[in-house]
Amino acid sequence: MVTNHYYIGCHSTNDLFDEYMGSGVLIKKAIKYYGVENFEKVMLKKCKSKRDMYFQERKIITRDIIKDPNCYNLITGGKRRTKSTYQVKARSKNCKEVLK
Repeated sequence: MVTNHYYIGCHSTNDLFDEYMGSGVLIKKAIKYYGVENFEKVMLKKCKSKRDMYFQERKIITRDIIKDPNCYNLITGGKRRTKSTYQVKARSKNCKEVLK
């Protein structure tokens, strides 16, 4: 990896080794900027249902995680967006660089 940045996200698939790397704005731009070969995909949890998958995402991608300047996530996890959804703007030098 070129940077110590990371992105956490959900993916529902029958092929665990597909090319999907995430749908977040920053991660997509970082992949385009640095090249996909500079990223690795690690499975944190395997869930039995989409409902559980989004529940787990909500537990993992918290306010503290997205406040980390090395995190490409900009919004707290889970499929539902509510008043409690927390959002930040990219702050790290690396994130600002890939947004150009």
